[in-house]
Amino acid sequence: MISRALIISSELLGGLLVLAGIAFVALFWRLSTGPISLDYATPYLENALSTTPESVEVKIQNTELVWAGWGNVFDIRIYNAAILGRGGKILAMLPEASVGLSVPALFRGIVAPTHLEINGLSASVERAEDGNIALGFFAGQDEVAGQEIANHISSYVAKLSKPNDQNSVFGYLDVIRILDVNLRYSDAQTGATWHVPETNIELIR
Repeated sequence: MISRALIISSELLGGLLVLAGIAFVALFWRLSTGPISLDYATPYLENALSTTPESVEVKIQNTELVWAGWGNVFDIRIYNAAILGRGGKILAMLPEASVGLSVPALFRGIVAPTHLEINGLSASVERAEDGNIALGFFAGQDEVAGQEIANHISSYVAKLSKPNDQNSVFGYLDVIRILDVNLRYSDAQTGATWHVPETNIELIR
């Protein structure tokens, strides 16, 4: 004979599943009419994307929740994000980027990105006569970064190359995509120069 407690538990679980389904449908309907502002969550995203030991800070102007298709379902879009270095120096401006967050991490109280996509960024790579590589980033027509941000890129790549660490904010990050990059390259040793107006860069753990 099935105990009354088991019956009540089953009914409660069924009710929660129904409520979750209704909430999902309501959220889907709302997103179908347009993005939802998440500006209240901006400070948490800024903290999740910043790397204090490397003195890199991220500041975001606007944050929205959007429907990203059945592949990613929901996505968080950030607009006009500034990457700041030591002393508040602007290293790069990102016109638009999207961030996917780990649901298991949220249940643990951690705001952790699973993927990061950056759009509309321009970059230049210069090889000097002594072989040194200089990397610069631009947003629109304004140059906002130099060698300093290049020094930090290796730290992000190192984080991505390590195994997943569920106790770390970056332990959930699986992929970084830089889409539609306007890339310029010049080599002082060989005199070679080339320009790729639209290219994609993808780093996968």
